[in-house]
Amino acid sequence: MFTAHVFTDECCVQLSANNRFVFCLRGDVQRRVKSVHKNPVKVMIWGGISWRGATPLVMFDTGSKINNGMYQAVLETAYKKWASRKTFGEHVYLIQDNAPSHTAARTMEYLEKEQIKNLSHLKEGIATWWKDTLTPEKCKEYIRRVQPQMRKVIENEGAPVHD
Repeated sequence: MFTAHVFTDECCVQLSANNRFVFCLRGDVQRRVKSVHKNPVKVMIWGGISWRGATPLVMFDTGSKINNGMYQAVLETAYKKWASRKTFGEHVYLIQDNAPSHTAARTMEYLEKEQIKNLSHLKEGIATWWKDTLTPEKCKEYIRRVQPQMRKVIENEGAPVHD
């Protein structure tokens, strides 16, 4: 389960009626163009969700583009304060997409300096567990459980088995 993970992203929200349907005369393929508002009211937002609730919502000025400096400021002012108050235990993982502001060298340096764990740390942890913990004996233990578990699944007519 993802109980120590914070899934974050930013998006643009706009106030306008983007029509999904365009009405035209039968056979008139020239006019099948969606209507577009020239200057819709919109705002760029950032936020995240976790097992322990939502992060603060950050709203940017109209016309803002999220560069690595702005993104780091959001992490500093919203994410870090919020994550430090939550009871995640020893580790909390920031999950983000590969937007340029997230993967920029300066952002990666900031995450490392501030000791903010992200997807790369999670991958390192998985690789370490795989190499150090998944011994031949452990593999045999898992495989030995398959046949008895399958019997239980059959007895339970395919329903989940809990033990």
